[in-house]
Amino acid sequence: MLFSGDNHFFKTLNTLLKRYKFSNQELESLQKVKKTEIISLAYTNDGGFDLKTGDYHDEDHPVNYKLRIYYKDQRNNSTKMLVMLPSTAEEFTPEVKAYQLTKSVKSQLL
Repeated sequence: MLFSGDNHFFKTLNTLLKRYKFSNQELESLQKVKKTEIISLAYTNDGGFDLKTGDYHDEDHPVNYKLRIYYKDQRNNSTKMLVMLPSTAEEFTPEVKAYQLTKSVKSQLL
């Protein structure tokens, strides 16, 4: 699944899709995000992003995710967050997939 167009976010996602193995759940989530307005995309090699808050933590944090996407949910005009790519092999289990937070994170972006 590659994203088409000149959108900077899509180009970055294409690079990540070629570099990493995404779970089926993560790929499904990306298909949904593809149809929305991506507000922010952040990726890191060191440390990662917290599942609940989206905050960056260094490598000592127990659970980190390498990719964080903020996007606009068109149904209720809210900003949502998606984190993917667990930072350690132990975290990459069927139970740990792409997580979408239901609360609005718009205030964290401002």
